Amino acid sequence: MFQGEGLSFKRYVLCVSTLEPRKNLDRVLAAYRYMPDATRRAFPLVIAGAEGWAGDALHNALDDAEREGWLRRLGYVHESRLSTLMAGAALFAFPSRYEGFGLPMVEAMACGVPVISADIRVLREVSLGMVNYVNPDDVEAFASLIQHCLEDADVGRSAQASVKRVIDTYSWDVCFERTAEIYRYVSSLG
Repeated sequence: MFQGEGLSFKRYVLCVSTLEPRKNLDRVLAAYRYMPDATRRAFPLVIAGAEGWAGDALHNALDDAEREGWLRRLGYVHESRLSTLMAGAALFAFPSRYEGFGLPMVEAMACGVPVISADIRVLREVSLGMVNYVNPDDVEAFASLIQHCLEDADVGRSAQASVKRVIDTYSWDVCFERTAEIYRYVSSLG
């Protein structure tokens, strides 16, 4: 799958995120720590994303998790490799507290990967109700939902079934048509 990272197809949980507090990575790390060791080792957490303005506490937690063997930090992953990384994930975690849109979540949905999303308004709107939501501050609930999604095959089948709806909703053709509709409307106002 990804040479050098030790990742196996459908045997990891992926989080694509810049390392900064609003992305809530400290909570996903805490949730992972709350899960059984066997699950953490069978499905390591993989974080792909550029450095942001994370503080020492987050970097220390990431370092600790890497030393314990259940976290892989990939840093920035180029777009040409990101879709392969997403498609190979067993689960996509999107714990962010604040988002403008949530494109990585939509990309994971388009790959047919089950998604756990923070239960915030913008992500509910963008996800079309097709993901599993969790209070972004409830570590125990987050851990329980990750465990459930990894163990329940119906979660994966449901994600696969939603791919067409995601693609039909968020294609460039749809984006172009909606943008053109707005321009037509605004120009009709005179």
